[in-house]
Amino acid sequence: MIGVIGVILSLILLIILVFKRWGNIPAAIVAALLAIVTNYGLTADVFRIFRYTFLGTPSTDNGITGLLGFISSYFFLLVFGALFGHVLDQTGAAKSIAKFIAEKVGSANAILVTMLLTSILCYAGVAAFVAMFAVYPIAIHLIKDAKLPRKYLCGAYYAGLTAINTLPGSSHLYNTIPTDFLGTNIFSAPLLGIYSFIGKFLLAYLYLTWSSRRAMSKGEVFQINEAVDGPQLKKGLENSEKECNVGLAVISPILTVGLSLIFTKTIVAAKVISANDSVGLALLISSLYALIVFRQNVDTDPIKIITQGIQKGFGPLFLTGAVVGYGSVIAATPAYNSFLNFATSLDLNPYFSAIIAVNVICGITGSGSGGLRIFMQTAAERFVATGVNPAAFHRICAMAAGGLDSLPHNGTIITTQEVMGSNYKESYWTLFVVSVIIPLIVVCVGAVIAMILY
Repeated sequence: MIGVIGVILSLILLIILVFKRWGNIPAAIVAALLAIVTNYGLTADVFRIFRYTFLGTPSTDNGITGLLGFISSYFFLLVFGALFGHVLDQTGAAKSIAKFIAEKVGSANAILVTMLLTSILCYAGVAAFVAMFAVYPIAIHLIKDAKLPRKYLCGAYYAGLTAINTLPGSSHLYNTIPTDFLGTNIFSAPLLGIYSFIGKFLLAYLYLTWSSRRAMSKGEVFQINEAVDGPQLKKGLENSEKECNVGLAVISPILTVGLSLIFTKTIVAAKVISANDSVGLALLISSLYALIVFRQNVDTDPIKIITQGIQKGFGPLFLTGAVVGYGSVIAATPAYNSFLNFATSLDLNPYFSAIIAVNVICGITGSGSGGLRIFMQTAAERFVATGVNPAAFHRICAMAAGGLDSLPHNGTIITTQEVMGSNYKESYWTLFVVSVIIPLIVVCVGAVIAMILY
């Protein structure tokens, strides 16, 4: 029992510390040590357990768990993603694309455009981390020009991401994991999937629009973040310096998406390179394209720009990796099995039981895809045996995975704020509404619809 309490207290402590601006790395370390001590006792093994779970060691499948596993898997993706955003800023390519969009649809529609850009990219198969780097350098100009507080950039990006992940045909892990266990496909229960997208997108847009107007009426405005904002953003859309041909500029993000899809079907399928590394390669090529084509817009040595861009990737890499390490500690504790047993033994309607179970597991692990896979591995067969419709169950579980996974220790939440120059105090409530509250409302209504239609 003390172990269960310890896990809960460690999660609460992690959340409190990050809101107290401790920083993700020290907060994750302290919270992880609390979970270890309450589960294993205060012995000489504490630091050995910490090293093997938090930092990570080679696993039986030749992978690496914990912080080192995350860094190993996402190193090139995040480092070259940061380079991509830096190059688009330094060359003026991002500003030119943003100005073109603003002239066509107006900066007043910055939230809607950001949501749509994110949803389109993610539905096309672009990973969340990649879409983040593709959308940010463009959308930040639109948000600034609309004079919106920065938190609405984070909220709009995450709203677009959250809405699209369960749309029929989406290649997002939430939509593909259930197919491995239920015999379904990514187009299963299409009406539920379409309802999920419309419901989450519409509610998020209405909330962000209402909230932004309310915030601006109170005097909240966009503020420059000296640590992450480049010179082009500081000059604004109205400044004509370093403008690029928008047709050539837009090729850069398109090239990233196109190469990612091509690599997925070729070198990734042939197991020459991992999926994450292939996306990193696409981002590197797109960065070099923009740097070469718009060389005349660069005042400094291109090598310096490349160095600065790559260095910007190390912050998100280690900050997110630390919290992934915390999740590895929790998953390795004896108490974790107690949460699994509770989550999969609830005696309710199968759809609502699944919603609660998936959210408990995703909330503890801080991972929607990780929690959903654990649930499917441990409980899918038992639920199907009750006679539940597999297609509807697929869709409800996929929708449920996008709820409590977005607590403060979620990796994408952390990276979104870090890349976009925000913090928990400024942005997390906005992110919480669009990634937790709204998805939970939508999936509960979806369960009722599933009970009626299926």
